[in-house]
This record gives sequence, C-alpha cells and structure tokens, in this order.
Amino acid sequence: MPDALRVIAEWNQLSSLALALRKLTIDEPMAPPSAQLPLHHPALSTLIYSIVLTALLAPIAIRAYIRRTSL
Repeated sequence: MPDALRVIAEWNQLSSLALALRKLTIDEPMAPPSAQLPLHHPALSTLIYSIVLTALLAPIAIRAYIRRTSL
C-alpha cells in the first residue's frame, strides 16, 4: 500500500474501532510497531473520535430539528 494511503487508513475511525474490538476479544497486540497512534490505542482513539464527532454534529442536528419543528 502506498505510504499516503496507509496513513489515511491508519487514522480512519473504522480501522481503530475494528482493531479495538479485535483487541478486546482476542487480547493480543495487533498493530505493527510502525503503525500510527490510533492503532496502538484503538479503544481510546475510538472514544475520542466519538466524542469529537458528537460535539461537532449534535448542535447542527439540534438546530435543524428546531427549524423544522417550529412553524
């Protein structure tokens, strides 16, 4: 895999979620030593991704809901 594509894949939220689930079920290290930070701490990075996405998207969703329901 090209280096640029590998970095994007390693910082992908779904990659860290899948690795976190594997690590919780199999309980052995899965990431190679040269991997990026999210693959070394997949559960923590998945939690951080979830919090950040909720903090960014919840106000937008609430504003859209209020605009559509208040006539």
